[in-house]
Amino acid sequence: MVSQEIETSVISLWIARFDYYKTHQLEPHSHPFYQIVYIVKGNGQFYIEPTVYPFQADTLFFIRPNQVHAMKHSTKTYVRTLDTKFEVLDEKLDSVCKGINNVYRFKNQEIKQLLEAIRKEGERKEILYQDICRSLMKLMLFRLIRYSQISSSISEEKQIKIISKVEDQLVNSVQEFIHKHCDRYFTMKELEDKIGFSYRYVNRKFKEYFDCTIIQYIRNCRIHRACHYIAETDLGLRDISNLVGFRNIHHFTRVFKESIGVSPGEFLSRERDRICKDVLIEGDFVLPTEYVLNKRVDASTPDYKHRELDIPIPWKKS
Repeated sequence: MVSQEIETSVISLWIARFDYYKTHQLEPHSHPFYQIVYIVKGNGQFYIEPTVYPFQADTLFFIRPNQVHAMKHSTKTYVRTLDTKFEVLDEKLDSVCKGINNVYRFKNQEIKQLLEAIRKEGERKEILYQDICRSLMKLMLFRLIRYSQISSSISEEKQIKIISKVEDQLVNSVQEFIHKHCDRYFTMKELEDKIGFSYRYVNRKFKEYFDCTIIQYIRNCRIHRACHYIAETDLGLRDISNLVGFRNIHHFTRVFKESIGVSPGEFLSRERDRICKDVLIEGDFVLPTEYVLNKRVDASTPDYKHRELDIPIPWKKS
């Protein structure tokens, strides 16, 4: 099989998205594999031996094997995380990974998108999904290694495609305008007045770069933001419809279903079903029920090797 011929240097074991309510704290524990915890929503404190780090949305914690860690949140509602566990089999890569910083603060969505891609591959389990998960995990590790070598503080990367040729700055200006204003309704006449060129000319140039019309690009941008609001906030669908620039809920529902294949309500139900759903990717890794419920785990559990520790954590006063 193809998968047996691909070099295995990184193995994705498991991934999930958790909602930690106040009754579900992450107690001090350790385990013999790597773990990444990405904070999607909420704020609080995260302990990675021997330091307590404050966190907010888009903070990533990188936990090395056998590092004691815990989490205490101060959010009134809940903290949402993307959580993955993996092994590094290549000795050289493992040595480099041990130098990755414990904490990062991101202003772009790159790492989060890689984690979501791994989760979706693990859920679907289509042909070669394990190899794709390994490749995505390896890419994410390379990104983190690069970040750790540049600086422990990550600067914001440009999310808008940069077009270097002077004559093509027009396309870049249109894209910037769309990203800035797609959360409200605007006409093509308004775009023409802002850019200084006819819509027909700009649309032709735009299609050369993005293989879609300006109208299609605006729609895709709005639906992408709508998916984010549905998955990551508690806003109602009517409010989301207004936030992403649709004039009414009926238009929003029709365009959403045309783009995604399901209605906004069905998408919301599907996203909620994924909360706290364990996605096994490789091996016989099993996350004990006791861990999910934050109860004490027997340290002798052979198949998990989870070690919960009764140690004091120097949490800082809020």
